[in-house]
Parts: sequence; structure tokens; C-alpha cells
Amino acid sequence: MASIIIKIKKGHPYYRWQPAYHLTDQKLKVHGFYCVLALLLAILAHKVAVQSGCDLTIINLLKELNALREVALIYPQRTLAHRKDYITLTRMSSQQKKLVEIFKIEQLLDG
Repeated sequence: MASIIIKIKKGHPYYRWQPAYHLTDQKLKVHGFYCVLALLLAILAHKVAVQSGCDLTIINLLKELNALREVALIYPQRTLAHRKDYITLTRMSSQQKKLVEIFKIEQLLDG
């Protein structure tokens, strides 16, 4: 079985255990579970991106995805310029456009 080796910079903002403001062992265990789950999701997203031809490190992938912003366009009602309101993404780099296509993020906005 192949193993995954991950080099994580100590204290990198995407891979941090802290802050863990919990007083009970049970809550600390849940916090640890969430941290491990987030790491696994990041690795899975990186794997999908690499298989789709997007050559980014995990950190750069997370930075690009984190920079995506969604905007709600709401037009004043009862005016000549009134159009249907909708949610869209702000301007994106070519790398971000590719990631939006890979992860089908546009489909999430339609719902």
C-alpha cells in the first residue's frame, strides 16, 4: 500500500492545531478530528487537481481557492434596470478559473 508523505511547515496558517480553546478532553479530541479531516480533504483536493493537470502544491492550491470570492448582485426592484438577482464569483486568475472548472464550483452557486 502506498504511503503519503506530507511536509508541513510548522505553524503554517493552513495546518495549525491551534487555537484550541477547549477545556475538556472530549472537545479537544473533536478539534483534533476536525484538523485531521481538513488535512485529508486538502490532500484529496490536491490529488484531484493534479490528476486534472493542475500543477500546484497543496499550499498554493489552498491559497488560490481561499482567494475566490462570491458576490450577490441584487438590483433595485421596480426600476427599468431591474434584472434577476444572482450570485456570481469575482474576477479570477486563469489558475482559479481552472480550479473552479475542476471542482465544479459554479454548480454550487446555481443551487
